[in-house]
Amino acid sequence: TRIEQSSRSTASFQVKPVGYTRAGEVCRGAKSSAASQQSAKAAVPMFWFAAIREDGETFSLVKTRTDLEELQKSMNELVAQATSARDGSVDGGIEALPRLPGKKLLNSNSDAHLKKRVGRYASYLQSSADHPLIGRSEALHAFLTAHTPAPEDMLQRGRGA
Repeated sequence: TRIEQSSRSTASFQVKPVGYTRAGEVCRGAKSSAASQQSAKAAVPMFWFAAIREDGETFSLVKTRTDLEELQKSMNELVAQATSARDGSVDGGIEALPRLPGKKLLNSNSDAHLKKRVGRYASYLQSSADHPLIGRSEALHAFLTAHTPAPEDMLQRGRGA
């Protein structure tokens, strides 16, 4: 099985936390009119990141926990392909994957928790970008460079990027 990799040979992104939106709140930084603010409420917390490529191009990301879980699933599949390509040998030089930070059920919508969470998610994305296999993958490159719609457009669709 061929492993899809980006043409970039090393980790080429720096990921920084930008902010978050609590579930049920109007999107922070959204330039919504008073009439459209009812439809500009987030159903789930959303997390803002800046992904800065080594050539200086910056991508603005708005992601949900579900988006990060989908990325983790893609990365697990990539490692499974690489492991099977090496006759099941994990010792063949495949570094352990970064772990997605766990979920918290109580007080998970508090400002203090979400501020910590966006920082932990940014660290997770940075570790993924620095990983020797995952950092070169098309899946991570697409995740970090995908177009993110304006906050009010995204919220009117009812889902994160």
